[in-house]
Amino acid sequence: SGQRQVELALEAKMPNRWCAFRPQYIYGPYTNKRDYLDWFLNRVARNIPMAVPGDAQQPVSLTHCEDVAALLASVIGQEATAANQIFNCGTDKLFSYAEICQAAAKALNP
Repeated sequence: SGQRQVELALEAKMPNRWCAFRPQYIYGPYTNKRDYLDWFLNRVARNIPMAVPGDAQQPVSLTHCEDVAALLASVIGQEATAANQIFNCGTDKLFSYAEICQAAAKALNP
């Protein structure tokens, strides 16, 4: 994927001086990745079908922006330990695409 290519390029140019964080879907105020979840709300608001992978049961991780910020901050002062690490940022609670679609519909049509 493009993200992995960036990680490999960082390793080549900055060995032992990088780490990567991989949140899947981030929600909450002030997040620059809001468009991922807003896509679902936009589709519901305009009554457009939501295309999702397969049978919509694929699990996905939703992580609040404050949790992502805490994960990013956790490596400050721990740079040597975090070097060359890839952190998959998620929670132990997974949602299916079907559940996300249903939550978007419920949020706009209570």
